[in-house]
Amino acid sequence: MADDPKKTSGSSIVAVVEGGQIVPIHDVKTKRRPGRPKKVEKMPTSEDLEYHAKVAEERKAFVENHELVVHNKPHHYGHTAADKLNQLKFHIARETAVLEFNRMEMEKRGVDTSQVSSRIIGSMKQIADIELEVKKLGKTVIDPNSEEMQRIFRFWLGALKTVFSDLVKEKSVEPQVMDLFFNKFSNAMEGWEEKVGLD
Repeated sequence: MADDPKKTSGSSIVAVVEGGQIVPIHDVKTKRRPGRPKKVEKMPTSEDLEYHAKVAEERKAFVENHELVVHNKPHHYGHTAADKLNQLKFHIARETAVLEFNRMEMEKRGVDTSQVSSRIIGSMKQIADIELEVKKLGKTVIDPNSEEMQRIFRFWLGALKTVFSDLVKEKSVEPQVMDLFFNKFSNAMEGWEEKVGLD
């Protein structure tokens, strides 16, 4: 029968292919399915895992200490429109810091960073736009960590010390009382930027 495998005089196995033509089976070609061949993923080595863990730690520290992240961190999480915008601004600041870290890593490898730089600029514009929207809502944006606020705090602290020094000179206050006051005052004012609850 035409559909049954046959043997030639040399005992080589043959097969029937399209059109009834009989060819040696070792000549039959297996057609690959259309499309790109399946990529076989390499299992990461211990060195790979160690490297990625190290980079992840570096990225985390970079983001947490990034000036944009520190200055845009909300001091409380309310439910007003302004609160939500400030929270959104903080998350965009974190993503911007991640992009900056990635850009530095790409520069180390000599990879083009123009697209990442464009995304960073776009993210910073988003932060500026949100800042304007918050102001439109009538909420005064005060950053206790800003240089202006820190300058005001140093001014009042300096004035307070001057007044106490004058009282000590006039013998209205004992020096020990002044030292005790400023020790307690310093402890009370530690981390005041976080305590005032301003965005």
